[in-house]
This record gives sequence, C-alpha cells and structure tokens, in this order.
Amino acid sequence: MYYFTSLALSLNELEDGVAPTDSRRRPDQRLMEDGRWEEANAEKQRLEEKQRSARREREREAASQRTSEPIRRRCTSRELPGTLVRALRGPDHSEMEVDKVVHLPRLSRVAVCGGTHGNELSGVYLVKEMLKAKNVMKEEEEGHVSVLMVLSNPWAMQQCRRYVNTDLNRCFTHAALSGPVSKKDPYEMIRSKELNAMLGPKGSPEAVDLVCDLHNTTSNMGLCLIAYSDCDWICLHIFRYLQASTTVPTRSTMEIGPQPHGVVRSNIYTTMKYGVQHVLDWVRFYNSGTVFEGGFVDVYTMVKNIDYPRDGETRNITAAIHPQLQDRDFCLLHPEDPLFQTFSGETLRYKGKEPLYPFFINECAYYEKGIALSLARKRRVALPRIRVRAEQEQQANEQGFASEEE
Repeated sequence: MYYFTSLALSLNELEDGVAPTDSRRRPDQRLMEDGRWEEANAEKQRLEEKQRSARREREREAASQRTSEPIRRRCTSRELPGTLVRALRGPDHSEMEVDKVVHLPRLSRVAVCGGTHGNELSGVYLVKEMLKAKNVMKEEEEGHVSVLMVLSNPWAMQQCRRYVNTDLNRCFTHAALSGPVSKKDPYEMIRSKELNAMLGPKGSPEAVDLVCDLHNTTSNMGLCLIAYSDCDWICLHIFRYLQASTTVPTRSTMEIGPQPHGVVRSNIYTTMKYGVQHVLDWVRFYNSGTVFEGGFVDVYTMVKNIDYPRDGETRNITAAIHPQLQDRDFCLLHPEDPLFQTFSGETLRYKGKEPLYPFFINECAYYEKGIALSLARKRRVALPRIRVRAEQEQQANEQGFASEEE
C-alpha cells in the first residue's frame, strides 16, 4: 500500500508493554486509524484543551512566584466608534522586551482566503469580487506585495455547507499534510494538501508571509482578529492600525458577525471588505519602511470552552443560552450570573471562580463540537516599535542562516 514497507505500515499498531505515554495510545490516533475522522477531530480537540488547561495552571503558579517581573501576553480587544473590533490570541505565551525597535522580514506575499467554510458567505463573495478586480492586484504589486486570492473549499461552497466531509480548518497539521494522498481520503484532507502546495509548504521559506483567512460567525462578536502566537507583532500591529481607523472594526483570522450561515448581509460584507483593504494598506506602508510605534492593546486570552447541559443517556442538550447572556459577547460574566435556561424554564448559573469574558456565544457551527461558548481573560499587552528589515539586514540574516545550516 502506497509502496510502504511492512515496518512502516505497522508503526502505529499497538504492542504489549509500551509506555503509558506512547503516542500510539492516544485515543484520537486510534480513531483516525479506524477512519472515524469526525470522532478523531473531536477527541483531539478535547485532549489538546486538557493539555492547555494544565499548562495554564503551571504558568499561573510560576507567575505567582515572580510577581516583580511583568508578564506580557498577546490578544486584543477594543471598541471602535460605532463598531466592535476584537483580537483574540491563542493559548501560547511568551515574553519580550518592548522598548526597542524590532526589525521584521518583508511581507512580499499575502494570501486572502475566503470560503474555508463554504456557508460563510462574506468571504466567499469578497474574494470573488477581488478576483474580478484586476486593478487591485496591480495596485498591490506596486506596493511591493503580491496578493493571492483563494477560494479555499470550492465543493463546500457549491453545496453552501460548512464542509463536505470534515472541517477544513482541522486538516492542516503537519502529520495530515505530510501523509500520502489517497482517493479514499475525505475531500477536505485532499484539499488541504492542495492549499499547502499553493500557499506553502507550511513552515518553509517558500510559504506566503501573511494569510488573511475570512470567516463569519453567528455570534455577536463584531469584527475580530485572531492570532496564535504572543510573538506575532505583525498581526497585533495590524490590529492596532485597524483600531485607529475611524471607519472600520477588524480581525486576521478575520471573524465577523453576527451573520447567519448561508446568508450574506450587506453591512457585514462591507465591514469585511474595508477590513481587508486596511490590512493590505498596512502591509504596503510596512514594506515601504514605515516605523510603527509601540504601545498597548487589550487582549483576550482563551481560558476554556463550556458545553451545553446534556442528558446523561441520550447526550441531547437540555438547555439553551440564557436570554440575559445571549448576544453579550465580550461582556464580563460574573460568578452566579445566568448562563443557561433549561427547556423546563430553570435558570442555571455560572459557577466559575472568577469573572471572565464570553465569546462565540451560541455559535451555530459549534453545536457539533460541544461548545456553547468560550471564556477568556482580558489583559493589556505591550507592543514594541517595529519596522521592516532593510535589504542589507535581510541578506545578512539569510547568510547567517546558511552558515548555521552548513
């Protein structure tokens, strides 16, 4: 099969006497080996969230032992006149001095992707419109940046579905991308490899420098920028630039709502359109040598997801989001505040030990993932001054890498 040796084919098989930490014991891997993709995805998310929770607890304990040292994290949220712009950050944390200029590589290639989820239509129609507007590409190339517009999941778009076989967003792990291609693979697994060849390979020097992935949400989250690393100063400065605009709210995965899936609303589409244009404007200014001053932004760091109450036997949900919480994304949720209302009319209250900020409240696409809402902490993050690395610096840096490789 696929010209693999017998040894290669048997590497993931369980054996007697292996260590409890052996990766072959992971339940999500066993499910994937059995071809149960959806269950494998769900189990993988559960395990990763459990690992993140344990790491966050270790970090909190470490932070309490060094209170004299400032801890700078990354995420973002601000209000714009008349609109909302939020930025969220992933769970990883890092520290960095912010009182000096950070020189970063040029952003020569940018990808704007719509239709990763085929029923989130603002990004679909915006990318189609950008593909028709040939002068947009010319203008951006004059600004020393090449813009690639991509319709990520064509089959799902044709059917106006979130996905055909499995969530495309969950198909970009290194393991999935490096595996062999088979006609029996789910469509999104095949498509992820095509996108990786087009935009990557992932993690390689040939990969695009910035991906702006466009999404809609049914939650009342305004315009959000989602970034996944504390050291991603590019995305955070883009967010600050969008915040400073008096006309636009924003986000990088760019998530905008509320908008029902399978529907396009003019105001949401327009907000996304202006947001993308401002991102491209920022990239052009950055590549031309503009120095972006440091400062502070408020960020939201995800803490955990909360599932709906469920029947112990059928696993059907037994309650909905409480009316007092519905549509109050990024509004502080205190202990004992109403959280759910059961179908028999009982109010279930938030039993957490600290106030947190809810978001993705009652997101339609997350019912299948067992997520009623997510909770985050709000922090203030210090950003350094940044500018593009000069060509001489870039060449010296590349030579340094080459020397290290030798």
